[in-house]
Amino acid sequence: MNVIPQVSVVRAGKTDVGSVLYHALTEGGGAPSASQSTAMKHLQSLRGEVFTLTSLPQTPRTLEAAALLARYLRLTRYISGRATSKVIASHAEFAPFSWIAPSSKSPNGEVDVLTVDIAVEQAALLFDAAMVLVAVAADGLITGKRSVESLRDAAKRLQLAAGALEFACKIASEEYLPESNIGLSGSNSSINAEVLANGCLGKESLLALQKLTLANAQSVFHELACSSALAGDSVARIAAGARELYASAAHSLLAVGAHDIGAAAEVLAALYDAEAESRMALHARANHDMENRLARLTNAMHIVYQARAKLVPALRSAKNRCESSGTRSPIPASLADKRALMDAVEKRLALMDAELRQRFAAAEEENQLLVCQPATGLKCVESRISVK
Repeated sequence: MNVIPQVSVVRAGKTDVGSVLYHALTEGGGAPSASQSTAMKHLQSLRGEVFTLTSLPQTPRTLEAAALLARYLRLTRYISGRATSKVIASHAEFAPFSWIAPSSKSPNGEVDVLTVDIAVEQAALLFDAAMVLVAVAADGLITGKRSVESLRDAAKRLQLAAGALEFACKIASEEYLPESNIGLSGSNSSINAEVLANGCLGKESLLALQKLTLANAQSVFHELACSSALAGDSVARIAAGARELYASAAHSLLAVGAHDIGAAAEVLAALYDAEAESRMALHARANHDMENRLARLTNAMHIVYQARAKLVPALRSAKNRCESSGTRSPIPASLADKRALMDAVEKRLALMDAELRQRFAAAEEENQLLVCQPATGLKCVESRISVK
């Protein structure tokens, strides 16, 4: 089980990027090299294709769309490596880079971000490429037969998306020009600055989405592990890895105001925590370790109880609060089908609770002959992160 949200790309606005970067390269009277001239020929046409692609009503869901965004990104990185950001910014004042991004503070829910900073252009491209890859992975998990091959493909695409978001976060942290030099203009300049500081193109929001995407990839690896011949303790460690990643994602998502997705990630962190303890109990049973078996089952039952008593109601409350207040998240992502997720989570936890109680009762019955006491001082199941 995972929390793959419904996502939308940041739409590209119109801009004459070819002229801006040509003048930046030829500043001082120098002529561009042959390779630079070739790059410039493709740059504006690719920007036009990106504009068309991101203007579609729905998020593109093909690998070809992600490849197009990657090609344009490589060209902008090539050019910006040969002309400094400040030089590019000086030429972009009359033709700024334009991206239409969601904003919780704008009356119509979005704002045209105008900037002279090419780093913002590159972060937006990485964000969009990641969202396309997430959408492709989600389609594979929903519509596929969940074969080993389809699960591996989904995990690979989610990891690529997480890598794109990590790169975008690095750009936002290290390459954005200082706010005084970013070239924001117009009546929405304060909202634009908010988008780049705390919105979908800000480093904290990008980091939160990167963590969630990586956690989703780990959950797919856990599903693969469950159908493999891996030992029970190895599967438990992969589940513990999902627990850690979802817990970290939940913390970051709640911090940026994505309350419904953050609450869902909290529930899944608990679910995988219980799964890890349950798998370790099975491992203890296989090794005739009654003390650890009883202790792990007790831990798992307690985790499931806490999730059903506290975290699921918190998720339901966050969902209802977002729906009733119409509050917009600072990132263009939301739970695709809130009711379906709620039903799936509650059903999964109820089944786990019933199974764990049954297994605990069986263990206690066996223990009448052994008279073992549950182990004390157990450490949390060591995690194994299978994604990067």
